[in-house]
Amino acid sequence: MERRETPERQIEESKTSTRPRLTSMIPLPKITVRNIYRFFGLFLVVLGLSFYVGWSIIYGTWTDIGLYSFVAPVVVFGLLTLLLMHEKDIEEERSS
Repeated sequence: MERRETPERQIEESKTSTRPRLTSMIPLPKITVRNIYRFFGLFLVVLGLSFYVGWSIIYGTWTDIGLYSFVAPVVVFGLLTLLLMHEKDIEEERSS
């Protein structure tokens, strides 16, 4: 006897199925604390550089000490965050 797929049965199977549907088609990176820190570090670098370029274009001041005092720490903290996550990855590879 042939088994017919009814809409109710398909809904029940989709609720109880442990196999994700879209992730098999599109590989998504895991959301981990390290990836969140990487995103935050990259965000800080992009924010600092875009703020510097935007401010300099609007006000025509490419050598403003006040602008440097804001942008430099933002970019440095972003780069340090990215460097820290890179070092953590290397440390994890050595330990395993």
